[in-house]
Amino acid sequence: MKVLIVDNDPSMCQLLTMAFSHADIEALAIGSLASLDHLLTNEDVGALLMDYHLGGGQSGTEVLKELVDNGSSLPFWLVTGTPDELGVIEASSLKGFQGIVAKPFSIKDLVAEVAPFVKGESS
Repeated sequence: MKVLIVDNDPSMCQLLTMAFSHADIEALAIGSLASLDHLLTNEDVGALLMDYHLGGGQSGTEVLKELVDNGSSLPFWLVTGTPDELGVIEASSLKGFQGIVAKPFSIKDLVAEVAPFVKGESS
């Protein structure tokens, strides 16, 4: 399985992809939502890291609500530099919610938290 990273910051995508690679976890990183549905349908995704501030006026919470409304139960984490915003807090009630990752964060801790879901070791 793979972890899917959705973040409009290319450096964050690259950093997280490298971190998961060092833990022998394949990561797919996208900077826009254009290919999100395709990847979720056609790739073996075990976990999702969604940026809250996606740019273009769309929030990660809105995207996650839409995924859940369409039947997704994929485990996800919402990544943000503004963890106290109402929209961020709203994500915690969605099916599949695993946590809010507040920037700055420990990449080592994040990889360790996500790894069991991608490696099929979560309960």
